[in-house]
Amino acid sequence: MELIRIGANKLRNSLGTLIDRVERGEADVIVTRYLRPIVVVIPYRDYLALKGQLDELRAGREAPEG
Repeated sequence: MELIRIGANKLRNSLGTLIDRVERGEADVIVTRYLRPIVVVIPYRDYLALKGQLDELRAGREAPEG
């Protein structure tokens, strides 16, 4: 599977093609802004498989320290 990095501005011009590739399992996409990764596009079925882990990760980030 290919990992594609693309700037947010360029994403606008190729969104349809990239979504098709992600859906077919050909690629995951990292969207950057000013060269900094901001979001990842993955197939919905992968998101569902990871949702529990994402919830735990996010809960840990939001937990008060100390």
